[in-house]
Amino acid sequence: MLRKKPPGKLLTSAHMVEREYRIMHGLRESPCPVPRVHLLCEDEDIIGTTFFIMDYVEGRLLKNPALPNSSPEDRREVYLEMNQVLGSLHCIDPREYGLENFGKTGNYFQRQVDRWTKQYLAAKTDEIESMECLMKWVARQCASG
Repeated sequence: MLRKKPPGKLLTSAHMVEREYRIMHGLRESPCPVPRVHLLCEDEDIIGTTFFIMDYVEGRLLKNPALPNSSPEDRREVYLEMNQVLGSLHCIDPREYGLENFGKTGNYFQRQVDRWTKQYLAAKTDEIESMECLMKWVARQCASG
């Protein structure tokens, strides 16, 4: 499979396929399920953007996390598997997989809120009062710890 950045102007830090490649490559021997990656090409002269090649993995694309067309039993299985994968990620030691210098330390939530706010404002086309209130509320929650 070819994984590449989408065309057009991208928001800062969005669609960082280089980051995806590095994480999947690092986790290849871990208990975390990741597809095998083969190469990263950052030479934009090849296809016009950075890309990487990885194995194809059979699966389903679940666009709505509520899984409205699934039975309660099917939803339960999906959510249990999701929690299993998230748990496996939280149980690894990043140093064991060459990811000790990956990412920044410190207040992750504040950085995420700041990034989401900047991305929203950069892409905003209309005033949405409820969104403005939500951004302020989330910022207060992060500030209060």
